[in-house]
Amino acid sequence: ADVHRYAGASHLVTEDVPEAADHAWTWIRTRICEPQPTPAERPPGPAIDVATSPGSAIAIAEPVRGRTRLTRFTELSTRIDAIAEMLRNSGVRPGHRVALLVPPGLELTAAVYACWRTGAAIVVADTGLGWRRMAEALRSADPDHLIGVPAAMALAAALRIPGQRIVIGGRHPATDSGRISPPHGRKRSEITADPEAAVLFTSGATGPPKGVVYRHSQLRAQVELVRAVCGITPDDRLVAAFAPFALYGPALGIGAAVPQMDVTRPGTLTAIALADAAAAVGGTLVFASPAALRNVVATASQLTAGQRIPLAR
Repeated sequence: ADVHRYAGASHLVTEDVPEAADHAWTWIRTRICEPQPTPAERPPGPAIDVATSPGSAIAIAEPVRGRTRLTRFTELSTRIDAIAEMLRNSGVRPGHRVALLVPPGLELTAAVYACWRTGAAIVVADTGLGWRRMAEALRSADPDHLIGVPAAMALAAALRIPGQRIVIGGRHPATDSGRISPPHGRKRSEITADPEAAVLFTSGATGPPKGVVYRHSQLRAQVELVRAVCGITPDDRLVAAFAPFALYGPALGIGAAVPQMDVTRPGTLTAIALADAAAAVGGTLVFASPAALRNVVATASQLTAGQRIPLAR
């Protein structure tokens, strides 16, 4: 994109500086309405994919019903392949948008990478917005498909979230072809030089949640920037107290763990939960918000000597 700066303008730029609208229309005509590139110009492969890593290495560690479930890279890859094949058979095509109503963990990670392998863009809104605002956000993205666990599908129907319903969460993903919203009359282009990879919504703290489009090149660059800035090597292991960052573990080729917490409320992370997650994956890196770390410090007195060992790494 081109950047135009209007000194002294407020958030309502086009009211404060009316000529900004002319600049915007010029940009649209020259950059968006120009002829589309040919298929040969499309970047090969998905936005980001699971990096090469020993198949027996742990990819994801997550708390499940009082224990830690470990998923190895071979198991994760098999799950991604199964969901990707199901998506293609269900009509998911490059350029489609797929909304996700899946809790953080193995199923969400597998669904995200499966969408990218099919060339589809994911649409994600935080449940911390509340169901009404989250539904409004997802509807605004106009998804072609909706992937969710069974419990989420009934709620999605009540909230009128559009898209063909695809149920995951059991051993075998399934499509409920009987619940497809009326078509919206728009046709997405499958051929662009840098297609959409994700539509992510802001927190809603300063107004209605706003959808931000990430393209393939942006996600690839972000992963490599995280790798470079943090000096990540194959020997590292990530503890992600911010669920979206857990998705970067497989792309970086390192194991990732999500602590036991309410991911929509960072302040629920305790020192014990962080220590358990670090121990489960052999953590060397922690990504967490200040609110989460404040509560870790506040509950540190509850740690045993053994629980302090993994945190010392």
